[in-house]
Amino acid sequence: MKRTVIIISVIFLLLFGGLQLYVFVSRPTPKEELRIRLAQLPEIALTGIDGTEFSLRKGTPLVLIYFNSECDHCQRELKDIRDHIELLSSSSLVLMSSQSLEEFASFANGLNFEDFPNVRFGRIRPEQLANTFGSLALPQIFVFSADGKLVALYSGEASPSEIAASLR
Repeated sequence: MKRTVIIISVIFLLLFGGLQLYVFVSRPTPKEELRIRLAQLPEIALTGIDGTEFSLRKGTPLVLIYFNSECDHCQRELKDIRDHIELLSSSSLVLMSSQSLEEFASFANGLNFEDFPNVRFGRIRPEQLANTFGSLALPQIFVFSADGKLVALYSGEASPSEIAASLR
């Protein structure tokens, strides 16, 4: 009797452990989860540096970059994009941060994007960021087609030519 209980217990533990392992291994990675969540352009409200609200729109390809002005990787990424802005001239470029407008406005102004009408800076409320995107790497780059479908996702720095290639 005691031996039967031990054998049943061991079988149960092996089955339970196997099930747990299967669930863990088959779970999508955070990047895959983000890709699934943002398969379509999200409806979010952003506040521009000038205080006006705007939303993301379909109609032209869109490059959406989440950044933080104090992040070294973000600073390099945005300066590299600024230096090669002609590669992204056929798309809208929205640079989004959850920092306060005061925190990133001077940084944004220092990048000299004001001569490019296809570039906008916007603040997303932290709670909206969490609800829509979840946890993001810095910088996080989303590339959407003109019809609002996610075509590329970059976690960390990506070259402007790589981003431009995903728009084709």
